[in-house]
Amino acid sequence: MVSLTPAPKAQRGEKSPNQLSLRILSICTMVSLLFLAILFVAFARSNGEDPRSLRNGQTTSAPLFTEDELRAKVFQLMGNDVRLFRFNAQGHTLEQRENGACKELPQIASMLLEANVNTESKTLILEYLTFCITDSPFQRGRFSQLVTKGIHLVVIDLVKAKQSRLSSMAAHLIYIASFSNKVNHQEFIKHGAVEKLAGIVLNDDSISSQTMWAAAALQNLAASYCETEGDGRCYWGWGEGPNVEIQEASLPMKSDGAVARHKMLQIKGLVVKLQSLACVGPVGDQDLKPSPEHVFPGSNAILGRDDNEPHMVTWAAVGALKNLALDPEAKSQIESTLHCFCLDSFSPDWLEKAKSADLISFLREGPSPCWFRNKNSAEGMCVDKKFQDDEGYFCRGYGHANENECKAGANTETKMTA
Repeated sequence: MVSLTPAPKAQRGEKSPNQLSLRILSICTMVSLLFLAILFVAFARSNGEDPRSLRNGQTTSAPLFTEDELRAKVFQLMGNDVRLFRFNAQGHTLEQRENGACKELPQIASMLLEANVNTESKTLILEYLTFCITDSPFQRGRFSQLVTKGIHLVVIDLVKAKQSRLSSMAAHLIYIASFSNKVNHQEFIKHGAVEKLAGIVLNDDSISSQTMWAAAALQNLAASYCETEGDGRCYWGWGEGPNVEIQEASLPMKSDGAVARHKMLQIKGLVVKLQSLACVGPVGDQDLKPSPEHVFPGSNAILGRDDNEPHMVTWAAVGALKNLALDPEAKSQIESTLHCFCLDSFSPDWLEKAKSADLISFLREGPSPCWFRNKNSAEGMCVDKKFQDDEGYFCRGYGHANENECKAGANTETKMTA
């Protein structure tokens, strides 16, 4: 017979077995959800996302970092480095990077994709990225991993920003991120960086730092990069043919700038404008020293103080022409201002001097074609031939000279050489 006696009731303060099971299940569920939430946040951050912005695919009203927080991060990396042209990373920056100052690069770079980030914050983000990426293949690689998010398109679009500092920083980032990184190099070329940067160079209303960084970025986009150990550059020299060739020790090539060079040649007026900017140099006489009164782009140009100094542009324009000269179709046009490159090659500024010497070596095989009676005067210059005129005329004033008038000797004491 089945007993009809009811089960004993739980004593006051006790839980029935069913209640205990439900409580345990509830606790386990909450712990599981919390664990999943932690995993979600960790995954989002590892991919450069702000987890707060992922709900319903909408960004929140507050960016991941405030403007003041971004400024502090820039100052942390900058230290006392206020150079307008930062061709390398100084010791302080290197130390801060070693200590993790760039660990949040993916998250900070991804803020450029958000619509609620103001102009100053975008400028600071770009500046932060340039400090992180300069002299760091590793950080360039981390930036390139954001390709799936469209980061390169966003940076290119910022080049045409109305705010000159924002535009300058975008071009600066293209310049340094493109160097010896195939993904960055090719993505910028593919998505129209050449055209946008050329627009800045051709715009007479652009301030000098804008034009400088735009031309510098064109230089690096027009370059080709190789698997050269510890370097990433391709080294060029003269072989059997009529143009320079990549030296065998640099091969294989990992990223070709030929497409960028072709695009540059198709932009009306770009080569002529770069030539005119090259002819603004040099900064001064060969023996001139940098000083507060004489600002050299490679030595003592200061960010914010010298942004509109005309001589900031020459080195970058020559650099763009240097890599453009790797295209055989460009050589004859570029050579028309060889006299300017000769003058720049004797500049007291190492940056103008180095870029011009490289350009000349791409145009002409053998000894330098530049010869001067007076290295500080365009009137005392002769390209290719050491011109000597008994009547006292400078060779600049001639369309050409006959062989009797052109002498190959090094007679610098004659009354007329030019």
